[in-house]
Amino acid sequence: VLNKGKIVLSGAISDIKAKGSKEKVLVEFKDESELQQFVQIPEFKELKEHAQADNATLMVSAMDLQATFTYIMILLTDHHLVPRKLEAIEPTLEDLFMEVVG
Repeated sequence: VLNKGKIVLSGAISDIKAKGSKEKVLVEFKDESELQQFVQIPEFKELKEHAQADNATLMVSAMDLQATFTYIMILLTDHHLVPRKLEAIEPTLEDLFMEVVG
């Protein structure tokens, strides 16, 4: 990957992705009140510093995608919340590029 004619990232895409951005878990609720219910769960505090909320959507950055995804599923189940969407998201090449060149 080039930035202003200089190589900023090189290697196989899988290697670049492994070195770069964190993966994310997307949780979409039916409305903002359900999102608020979820983020007020006491156990959610472990994820709070890695989470961004917007309207009824929550995006949680994860160093360990499987563990974070599982933890979120457990919290949802234990508190009888059913999200509209629950998705694991890998970083795109654009995400990696923006992380490197800022």
